[in-house]
Amino acid sequence: MAEAQSFKLRLLEKKSSTLDGEFRVYFHPDDLKTLRLQNGDRCVLSAGSVAGVGIAWLGDAKSSRAIVKASHSFKEVYGFKLEDRFSVSKDEGNLPRIQSIWAKEVTPGQGVQEGEEEAALKYSIHSTLYHLEAIWTGGVIDVLPKSSRRKRRFTIEKIEPDLPAGLPVRPWTFDTDSILHLSHSTVPDGVENSKGHAMTPIQIDGEGIGALDRQLEELNGHIAAMKRLLDKNGLSSKLWPRRKPARILMHGPQGTGKTLVLNKLKTAGFRNVTTIDSDSVTNRAMAQKAFTDAISQQPSLIVMDDLHLLAGNGDREGKHYALPPIIAKQMGDLGEAQVLVVAATGNPNDIDTKLRPYFNVELELPVPDAIGRRQILRALRGSLTSISDTVIDAVGDKTHGFVGRDLDQLCEAAAHAAELRILREATATDKPNGDFVSRKGIEHGFTDNDHPENPEILLSDFATALQRVRPTAMREITLSTPNVSWSDIGGSETVKAALSKFVDLPFKHPEIMSAFNIRPPRGILLYGPPGCSKTLTAKAVAASSGLNFVAVKGAELTSMYVGETERSVREVFRKARAASPSVIFFDEIDAIASSRGTEGGGKSGGGTPGLNVLTTLLNEMDGIENLDNVLVLAATNRPDILDPALLRPGRFDAVLYVSPPPLEARKQIFAINMSSKIFEDVDPLKLAELTEGHSGAEIASMCNDAAWFAALRAHANFESGDNDGILNERVKMDEFEDLVQNYRKTITREMVEGYERWAAGHGDISKL
Repeated sequence: MAEAQSFKLRLLEKKSSTLDGEFRVYFHPDDLKTLRLQNGDRCVLSAGSVAGVGIAWLGDAKSSRAIVKASHSFKEVYGFKLEDRFSVSKDEGNLPRIQSIWAKEVTPGQGVQEGEEEAALKYSIHSTLYHLEAIWTGGVIDVLPKSSRRKRRFTIEKIEPDLPAGLPVRPWTFDTDSILHLSHSTVPDGVENSKGHAMTPIQIDGEGIGALDRQLEELNGHIAAMKRLLDKNGLSSKLWPRRKPARILMHGPQGTGKTLVLNKLKTAGFRNVTTIDSDSVTNRAMAQKAFTDAISQQPSLIVMDDLHLLAGNGDREGKHYALPPIIAKQMGDLGEAQVLVVAATGNPNDIDTKLRPYFNVELELPVPDAIGRRQILRALRGSLTSISDTVIDAVGDKTHGFVGRDLDQLCEAAAHAAELRILREATATDKPNGDFVSRKGIEHGFTDNDHPENPEILLSDFATALQRVRPTAMREITLSTPNVSWSDIGGSETVKAALSKFVDLPFKHPEIMSAFNIRPPRGILLYGPPGCSKTLTAKAVAASSGLNFVAVKGAELTSMYVGETERSVREVFRKARAASPSVIFFDEIDAIASSRGTEGGGKSGGGTPGLNVLTTLLNEMDGIENLDNVLVLAATNRPDILDPALLRPGRFDAVLYVSPPPLEARKQIFAINMSSKIFEDVDPLKLAELTEGHSGAEIASMCNDAAWFAALRAHANFESGDNDGILNERVKMDEFEDLVQNYRKTITREMVEGYERWAAGHGDISKL
């Protein structure tokens, strides 16, 4: 039955500022047939206890089925929500007839004056109202009187009689017996009555947006304040008479919702919306016209997305080089005009320095926290039931550094993973032997019709998607999260315990840190001989914590060009802040942080031995800008050449010695590297006793070299035709012992004593 069909409501992209067509509801042609509606029939949309009357209209045949499109005003009049599910039926009733209607002139510079010849004007208004499909209090009409070449705008102030109480809300209809009254007033030139631009007040609709409640509230506050400025005797004027409407610069990383907010602003109900971008405005005249149009149709909105492309700082050769001063002058000339200017950019420092001061409000759209990510995921889900709240909460907690665009891509990838999983499960169930079909078979879709009625996207599907989708802020410099666990590292129990304390507690239980007023460590330095698992330990920290992991080698940051190394260091910290909570791992940090006056460490262009680079690193770790939710993890073989300023509290709060592995640790390392059955004849304890003073890397290399003995014998068996003997070869204990006896140590006794002396000279700093 037609009444049982369920529809979703979506807003029309084109914004109308008058009543003409505002109550039209657009359907797919096939849906109109199913509902037995003709073009122009009245229909009733019902969502629970809320119902509204619209005019059924033929929509685009290319649009989706079960979707109705209507104006923002239509949605607001009835109080509908985008997540509602609607039933649709033909309206068998009649629209209430208007007995009396009051219209007020809101055309800038115009007004219906006492003594004016009203007959012709009333006739034109009467004719316009008569031909409207539906009328609502607060609606706007445009009228072209016979005696004028200029359209005049009127707002509907009042309608009589009132609608009977208890009946569903309906728009009105105007007929030949309806009486029209004109309000006598004059609207100042360049200003429009606050009721004269839309059926509802200008306001951003926050539906479909998550994690930006504060920003939307602030924007709506600036819109409301702009209207209050019209009252010269009002509160705003009394507090500061020279106050002007806001000129807002939104900024934030890619994907945080700047363009989404701008698009919402465009549908907020402004009389005129002007877009200025690098493609549409390329010269002085076009820029001036954009502002002139905005001033002539107040209240209006000027939108400038990607402002750095149009008015970038230092752009003196591109095609837009002359525009920043023109835009600055036009913004200065706006004065008290009811024109809201909102621009967007990634970094406000990229905007022309002469233009930026004309923005009196800078509004940041930050990378969302866990709560914000959950809100975004719920907004993306909308009315779908395929993702449970439990899954959303878990995904929101795991996706550190993800912005709205990243989460959208993640949901898409998870949906794809879920689809493949469901098809495989259905096929495996259908086949007698339980085998999965080939990937090629799934792609051809021959099992696609066999799926659950209410399919779900599981947490495991998101885990699969997380292997492919990374945060935008991390894509340029991040490595994939290392597949290293603590069980892969033998020994170092003290270091493991310390890192667990310094990483797990602050990031996973910040409420405990706050309750005890504990400041989490800014940085942790791992030092010790080469090959003792410092880098492997850092990877295990990243894998176990689930934090975003930025790994860089100190030597890779150095450059011969002036200032380039410093810029690289700042960029690493900027990316980590944007994707916080995160871990920055500086391997071989001595390459950029050697003591002032030493040679070779962190050279910046010009021959300065690392002074500028070191200063940059110190400022980033403990400067004016907070390093919240970012942990700096570093490793070095040469702690003795690090600058002392780097080791003070507030920078590297913990300095941990990663020593050569003791006996038990060596045994564990052998066991980890000899998990293959080819080592079943080898005694790891005896080998551990023979390898005192060797590093973990050397032990791993020994195991690899020993496996060659068995591999060469297996190859000889293959060459002789003994295929069965290939898999039976084992590493012999005597071979391994000979290998160990002849293996050169890279860690000397003098080296270990040097680390111990350095630790003793730095007191408690190296202790836990």
